[in-house]
Amino acid sequence: MPDPSQPDRPSWLKQIHREVQIDQLVLPLFIMALALTTGQIEPRFWSSENLLNLSRQLSTLMILSVGQTLAVVGVG
Repeated sequence: MPDPSQPDRPSWLKQIHREVQIDQLVLPLFIMALALTTGQIEPRFWSSENLLNLSRQLSTLMILSVGQTLAVVGVG
């Protein structure tokens, strides 16, 4: 029997609520808000030249992060 204190939600929303906790969404939502705000303040942020430059700068850090993750997971 459904709980009367809980409002009826659409089935897709119930599915999302079961799979994702709200605390798991805080950081991704903050990063998206930060990127959108930066894009509004500085329109060149979304230019292809800037995005290519960001990807070049981040690639080394991402490779190192994956290596460190594998070292921690693999215990050694």
